[in-house]
Amino acid sequence: ALGFTSRSMKQNSSHYDQLKLSHINLEIFSNAMKTILTLSYDILLVLFLEIRLHCFYYLSLFFRNTLNYAYAMDTDPDENIMALNRDLSRLQETLNSSLNEKKFSFLFQGLGFVLATILIRSSPRFSHISELGITKMCRNIFAIEQTLTQIRTVGDAELMRAHQYYELLYAIKPEDILNVIEEHGQEFSEQDYLHLLQLQYRSLPANERENCDLSKYEQLVKIAFNPQIMSATTGESSLNLGKDIERAIVLIDRLRTTSEIPEAKLSELQRILQSDFFHAVLEVYEKIYETVQITGSPEVRANATAKATVAAFAASEGHSHPRVIELPKTAEGLGFNVMGGREQNSPIYISRIIPNGVAWKHGGLKKGDQLLSVNGVSVENEYHEKAVDLLKQAQGTVKLVVRYSPQVLIEMENRFEQQRAPRKPANSPINK
Repeated sequence: ALGFTSRSMKQNSSHYDQLKLSHINLEIFSNAMKTILTLSYDILLVLFLEIRLHCFYYLSLFFRNTLNYAYAMDTDPDENIMALNRDLSRLQETLNSSLNEKKFSFLFQGLGFVLATILIRSSPRFSHISELGITKMCRNIFAIEQTLTQIRTVGDAELMRAHQYYELLYAIKPEDILNVIEEHGQEFSEQDYLHLLQLQYRSLPANERENCDLSKYEQLVKIAFNPQIMSATTGESSLNLGKDIERAIVLIDRLRTTSEIPEAKLSELQRILQSDFFHAVLEVYEKIYETVQITGSPEVRANATAKATVAAFAASEGHSHPRVIELPKTAEGLGFNVMGGREQNSPIYISRIIPNGVAWKHGGLKKGDQLLSVNGVSVENEYHEKAVDLLKQAQGTVKLVVRYSPQVLIEMENRFEQQRAPRKPANSPINK
């Protein structure tokens, strides 16, 4: 029995030796596997692009024949859209049986965004469109959305955006589209809204087109997306409350003789409106309003600006109130040094005003001023380097929001003096 066992073990060992791969063969097989894996990824990418090319093909056929949308008699989905849906369904059936769920999902991921982008950006291809044509277009998009939902089992938000875009054409007048921008914010790009206005204008009857100033509405859209256009065209700031305050003071004077409001209350209100503190609040409010990044109606923007202004003054409690300093950026630089920053666990401060420099000649900036923002970009709780970069990159003029906090600067300098040994504090001259 022992001899049989010994022979059996030798035979097994011989078979095992035969199955062993040499290092050369192992490397060959390893490289072959890597090549196959690379090819599989390449094939997957080709399929990814192929599906999108199919979409481009059928939609290009669709947008070649948009003239009938001006005189549409039915609202059924377009034949080219139905052909696209059938093609996508065939691709789904073929690929679903050949690929695992992860790879299949990858191929159709983001397809709704591609389709929606083509549908929205191709709106200029319509010479004009009737109300039935709008309904037909919306049903086209809905049909595509249904097909994608069957493929991915989830709805597509991007195609819903395309649907909403064409629904805006139901607006009776161009100002209705502007009202939508004001109420719901900027849901599409500036160019998309301009294309929408132009298509609506082209679709108006001839007598209504004569009474519609398209350029005026286009300008209003551009101003909605670029408030600085207002100041460029009028030469004034996009927000200037100074004249409103002057009118309020004149009104108070009239109320003294025409109303029953106590004289003391009117005098107190006038004193507040004319105070230095109120003008400081006004200046900061106007600066924040120009730079606040928020979409929505003017009321929403004004409320956000008011809250940000209150926050700025609340943060300065125990210190001086915020001030807006505007310095010219010349070849001399700005003429001051800053120190501190997030890496030093301290705010960023003006540590030195360079004699005879720009800031020294201007006189508005002081040593001990904490830097709150540079040209509308907040530098509170930011790194030293970011503040320096913003100051150096500024062109023309630099608008700074600062508040005077000398005691904190003194404490910071004392702390740096004690910890001076291994490393000196960052102290950057802004004079380039």
